[in-house]
Amino acid sequence: MLARNIGATAIIANYSRLFLDYNRGRSDPGCWRMEMGGIPIPGNLDLTAAEIELRETIARAPVEKTVANWTEQGPARAVISIHSFSPYWNNARRECEVGVMWRDDARLAPRLIEELSKQGEYVVRDNEPYDFRTSDWFTLQRHGLEIGVPCAYVEVRNDLINTFASRRKMAEALSQAILVSCGYTAADNSSFIAF
Repeated sequence: MLARNIGATAIIANYSRLFLDYNRGRSDPGCWRMEMGGIPIPGNLDLTAAEIELRETIARAPVEKTVANWTEQGPARAVISIHSFSPYWNNARRECEVGVMWRDDARLAPRLIEELSKQGEYVVRDNEPYDFRTSDWFTLQRHGLEIGVPCAYVEVRNDLINTFASRRKMAEALSQAILVSCGYTAADNSSFIAF
């Protein structure tokens, strides 16, 4: 819905982050977490090297190749990695409703935060619920910062996108903010990449 609204290329991961967390490099143990929020993930216990390699081959490799093709051959005007997060973490409610995570490159994220905040629809936070400045998150490091493409992570609290109507409302809010932040209209922004 969001990609269609802004004329973006959407690259969709086919596997859950519990299977393989695309935002982490393959050497990061967080790629295959054994628990999430204190809840065990049985399928990730005692993974063998062969099982990890299989996950890398079937889950990460196709996404990596596709994102690299779109961001480096264009190049892309912007790369936005979109995710959702739980309203609760460690028994505490997260007040953040939409978070924009970024570091180093200020061409996109600060304007995106400003535009989302101006709408007044959601509680918008800078580098919450996670902080890109204290992380080596792989995807935007590799496909944004290292090749000079404006980039940001957008995290949406998942209780705000649990119905079709709420997803449409969120997509409209994000679409408007992204277009304004980048100075484009839906008619001339075919080089956006969202994944």
